[in-house]
Amino acid sequence: MRQYLNNKTLGWLHEQVSNKIPEEHAKATIEWFNNIESR
Repeated sequence: MRQYLNNKTLGWLHEQVSNKIPEEHAKATIEWFNNIESR
């Protein structure tokens, strides 16, 4: 597994995540990280 991931890039990872999680979850995650004061 380490060797497999060693050849991957951050662009590849971003694409994989973008294709696997629903858009509303991605937006909610970004909003959560941007609202530090509310935690």
